Amino acid sequence: MLVSIRMRAIKRLSGLVAEVLDKADDTLFDFVQRGDGSISSQDYFDAMRELRKQRQEIEQRFAEHLISAFVALERRTPLIVDLQRNLAESQELSLMSEDQLEEQLGTGMIATALSRQFGPLLGQLNYRMGIIAGMDELDEKANPIAPPHVAFAFRHSMQTSEVSIRIKVLLFKLYEREMGHGLAAFYNETNRALVDAGIAPEIKPTYMRMPQAARDSRPRGPEELPGDDPHAAEAAGYGTVQMAAPPAGTRYVPVPETAAERSIFASLHELLSGYRRMRSLADGASDAHAGHGAGEGAPQMSANEVLSVLSLFQNEMPAGLQEAVSDPNASITQHIKRELLKGAERLGVSPGSRMAASDEDSIDLVGMLFDVLLDERDFNTDSRQLIGRLIVPFVKVAMLDRRMFLQKTHPARRLLNALAEACEGNTGQAPQERELMTRVERTIDQLVAEFNEDIAIFEALEQEFREFIENHRRRVALAERRTAEAQRGKERLEQARVTSLEDLRALLERHGDLPPAIEAFLRRYWTHHLTLCALRDETGSTGKYAEAVAVGEDLAGLLKLDNAVNRAERLAAMRPRLQPILVSAGCAGSAVEDVMVSLRHALGDEEIALPQAEDGVVEDAAVAALERNAPPAAVPDSEVPVAIDEPEGPALEFDEADADRVRKLQVGTWIQFTEENGTVVPAKLSWVSPISNRMLFVNRRGLRYCVASPEELAAMMREKRLNIRQNDEAFEHAMSQVLGKLRAGGRA
Repeated sequence: MLVSIRMRAIKRLSGLVAEVLDKADDTLFDFVQRGDGSISSQDYFDAMRELRKQRQEIEQRFAEHLISAFVALERRTPLIVDLQRNLAESQELSLMSEDQLEEQLGTGMIATALSRQFGPLLGQLNYRMGIIAGMDELDEKANPIAPPHVAFAFRHSMQTSEVSIRIKVLLFKLYEREMGHGLAAFYNETNRALVDAGIAPEIKPTYMRMPQAARDSRPRGPEELPGDDPHAAEAAGYGTVQMAAPPAGTRYVPVPETAAERSIFASLHELLSGYRRMRSLADGASDAHAGHGAGEGAPQMSANEVLSVLSLFQNEMPAGLQEAVSDPNASITQHIKRELLKGAERLGVSPGSRMAASDEDSIDLVGMLFDVLLDERDFNTDSRQLIGRLIVPFVKVAMLDRRMFLQKTHPARRLLNALAEACEGNTGQAPQERELMTRVERTIDQLVAEFNEDIAIFEALEQEFREFIENHRRRVALAERRTAEAQRGKERLEQARVTSLEDLRALLERHGDLPPAIEAFLRRYWTHHLTLCALRDETGSTGKYAEAVAVGEDLAGLLKLDNAVNRAERLAAMRPRLQPILVSAGCAGSAVEDVMVSLRHALGDEEIALPQAEDGVVEDAAVAALERNAPPAAVPDSEVPVAIDEPEGPALEFDEADADRVRKLQVGTWIQFTEENGTVVPAKLSWVSPISNRMLFVNRRGLRYCVASPEELAAMMREKRLNIRQNDEAFEHAMSQVLGKLRAGGRA
């Protein structure tokens, strides 16, 4: 089955690439005729000629990547695509040009756009292909036909083409558009073939389209919806792909849950029930006000009654719930249920009524999820209130479609992740940040005003918001790249200084009692030149660094000559070799002569006349002349470090297992720092130094937050000041924390 899919993929996807190249010629020619001036006409013509010449190789390289990915999958060692790295897959940060960075970002945007376009269907394809590959789990980065591989294959195929980056960006956009159309049929056919072969045929899609179903202000259950065709879900099971935001009046309707999904929710119910029991015992109360404490014989509120109460809260949250959002120590879950029961009584529901178990589970999960989300994300006061306004809509979504808790591609889940990403760490200092926050507020305003049990609005708003968040990600990626390169440059400079100072120390040990002027020249001029040579990676035995070391050695060795005249002659002969050192120091004209005069005097040339120093010591005048013309001192003379990564102060206390875990972190991993005031700050591992093994972490804006060694980070873990995030997506990370809390609470 896998071989069959591989053959179909190579044929169909390669055909789509060929269609893109066919259309590229016409597209580029259209740009020539348009003549907007941003790119010269000659660049377009050169690109057209290059694509024609390289077309066969482009198609071949594209197919080669797909074949490699399928072969790896067949061997159960899937090829994982990391779009955040360059093509060399280097473990250390390589200096990327702006062109390379544009390619990387363009590829990531292709994959992101296609993944969102085919979200629900891709989940089914990943699951089914994982089954036939004999793997427990297969995500998009490992699935050869998923968007990350499709995007990476095109970028890989274009590497040998000498096309300007601005033209490549146009081609990436063209590729994204054409693939968006072409992949729909291919994914549908592949999914149908898998279902027909009996691969997980019981899996149904999350939603089916009901185009004729009009909106109604009254919450309705699935059984009340007109036109409910039992065969429609099965047909949609092959992946009816939504190409754009749903039009007004369109309604997504949850289809029946599968047996596997019902089993998962039954397990969740057991965890929640145990957690509620233990919480009730800990509080020493029956929790009757929370809704579950009512006796089993008490009347049960229908889902429609609960939804009606929630609709009243949607535009304006109750004061108690608003206070819970503002207070990190308050339980959002308990306040939701307490306000719900009060609101139900005001609507005429019998006092003492209880909620259905499934409804209470949904409310508890959303409440606990927002408790974690608001506590562990770096939201300022305004952002916290904005995100808090999503609580009521998300409780309604959870009651309408519990699959939100299971599916990563659920539109409500994607929207929450995007909004949280935009708000976290956003202080509104820069104009772009303020613009992003304005868009967040506008999106949330529209959601709470228009959400009427039609989940389609989440997808529409997420698609509209996507452009803003992707521009934000692009700015952050550029800032992060600059931050990493600045740190890399700083460490290389530190290493070069250490190398030069070590050579200075060794020379001074070999040649004791050097005249002050000679030692001043070596410290200020010679080591400065060595540092610059080391920065240019010229530390080899035949490079300029080795030559500079030899010059210093020969200069110090002149003092071993018995005759001052011979020393002066040898110094004059060395002048061409000293010239690069003087140039590095910025010496020119009379400054060069001052330095040479000082050196001749230090070597015993009595014919040299120096200006008298204030204290009458001639040697001090020679040193003063050298200091006057020397480059700025980077390191005080007394400070000659042995290594740049030696920890200062008392020895660190850490567990070696934690240090080893930190060393294995991949670039891109997010961790949490807890500051002294209790604030939790997320930071991303951006770069690991090949020089010192120190790790650079950046904040949400791509700016440096922390640089530390694995041992220092392990010591912070021991002190509970650092925690490694399993997943950085807001919803996924919060849900993981909620499940951990439920398991721990049930055992308490």
